[in-house]
Amino acid sequence: MFQWLQNLRSPSGARSQAPSGAERRQAVRYSCDLRVNDRLIVSIGTSAWPAVVSDISTTGIGLVVGIRHDPGTTLPVDLYCTSNGFSRTVRVSVMRTMRMPDGHWFCGCRFDEQLGHEELNALL
Repeated sequence: MFQWLQNLRSPSGARSQAPSGAERRQAVRYSCDLRVNDRLIVSIGTSAWPAVVSDISTTGIGLVVGIRHDPGTTLPVDLYCTSNGFSRTVRVSVMRTMRMPDGHWFCGCRFDEQLGHEELNALL
């Protein structure tokens, strides 16, 4: 596993927070504890860069990543839940990017095609 990802999930490290701001989401987002969410594995792009899920809904996902992705970028994202074997590849559009105090990047992304409620429940 990449060192930055290990540090991010370390129980001794401070939990990173998704940025606050005007709420424009169309669906309820479910927060994921960055330090203990080992069930949901995510990789981004054709290079399969690892990412940590900050939050997820039927319409989008918040990701903490080690490299910057500019708003407007579209990416394939592989989602895999280790507890039930559910997997799904989705395309996302990066809506906003913010540098976090620890040097990682928060990317707020919109799914190009919404997840169904059953799919979302399988990932949570």
